Amino acid sequence: MIENSEEKEEKKVQIGTLNKRWGIKGYDVAEVGHPVYETNDRYIITLTHPTLPSEDIPFYKDTLRPCIDFFDSNNEESKPDV
Repeated sequence: MIENSEEKEEKKVQIGTLNKRWGIKGYDVAEVGHPVYETNDRYIITLTHPTLPSEDIPFYKDTLRPCIDFFDSNNEESKPDV
């Protein structure tokens, strides 16, 4: 029961789009303009696979931050790199 309530709290919200192509071996490449979502502690890109259903792939925020054009310039872009 606790797991279900935690899953409900972690909503996926679109925060911007990719500003460069991004891919993972075995998945189709996400092109420039592909939507990027945020959960509590990760950025998410939904990637498609040639033979499997689409999958939400989580990334550490520091890894993907340089590749995102954020909707709100006062959001993540203004945060200093740690």
